[in-house]
Amino acid sequence: MANLELLQGIEKIKDSYTKINTSLTNLNNSKLETSGGTISGELNVLGDLNVGLGSGKLKIGNDAHFEDFDRANSLRLVGETDPTQGDLYFGTSNWKAWHDGNCQSGGRFQRFSSGKIAVFGRETVASGQNSVIFPLAFPGDVIAVTAVLETNQPATVTVESPDRFGFIAHVSGLQDYATLHYIAWGV
Repeated sequence: MANLELLQGIEKIKDSYTKINTSLTNLNNSKLETSGGTISGELNVLGDLNVGLGSGKLKIGNDAHFEDFDRANSLRLVGETDPTQGDLYFGTSNWKAWHDGNCQSGGRFQRFSSGKIAVFGRETVASGQNSVIFPLAFPGDVIAVTAVLETNQPATVTVESPDRFGFIAHVSGLQDYATLHYIAWGV
């Protein structure tokens, strides 16, 4: 319970006003303005943290920020120096998250923290045996390769002889060319 002290005389009242004014000044100097300010230390938010309405940015450090953009249920990572760039890495091993530009050889791949690698690609193929070279050679074994044909023709494809560098796509039933899409898993 608080102890209330009765004020006695004018000097006590003046002293109390000084203490109150000092306390209010200290409070005003230490509070965070609702229109901006700096927080030092941890900030714990219990509940939702809403950033902006429709065009909010969440900036972490000075290199990139997350932002909302006009695609349902999506979030974009944007570089501060070059807004056309934005890379996301997982863990301290710096595994880059997959995106279309992830493989400099023009193919697509994703390295997972488990050590597994997925290689994606497409090739133009004809009937017969087609040699497919992966855009990234697997350091170890190939676990599986799945391939499908993009065509209106009644054609089939069989994956043969997969190794760490590629595979043979045996295609039958094509009258001309088709696009072969594949995904290979390995370590």
